[in-house]
Amino acid sequence: MTTDMTNALIVILAPDRPIVFAEAVGDAFERARRSYRDTGLGDFTGFYDWLRDPAGGVIGVRYLPFEASRAVCDAVCAFPYVEVAADRSSFAIFFSPERAFDPASSGDQAFGGNRVFVADDGTYALTFDLDSLDEAERARFCTC
Repeated sequence: MTTDMTNALIVILAPDRPIVFAEAVGDAFERARRSYRDTGLGDFTGFYDWLRDPAGGVIGVRYLPFEASRAVCDAVCAFPYVEVAADRSSFAIFFSPERAFDPASSGDQAFGGNRVFVADDGTYALTFDLDSLDEAERARFCTC
């Protein structure tokens, strides 16, 4: 594990809705009286695509986890804001009720900076590298 702090988009996979924010994160972080710790799977746990609406705004992320991090898929597959691929090889996390994304602008295949965190109660959080977003896209989540 690393103790370096890196700016990341953090997505807490709560049952009713995702909690999405950007901040510097190390091996652990706290949010809403819950402590999350890195699971030790590293910072390259799969590939991801930013899901963009027809106007180009980021409305979610599609995560294609490697085998070691697929347990997250099983834990969140019934959440109302998650859509799981039929073969369970990927899942999409939508940040709002908007789900109409443009496939042509949503195929980043970004990687790195994506880590898996878990709280004591089993709630998962994922991080995604903000460097794969342009300045305007990053501005939606932070003032980094």
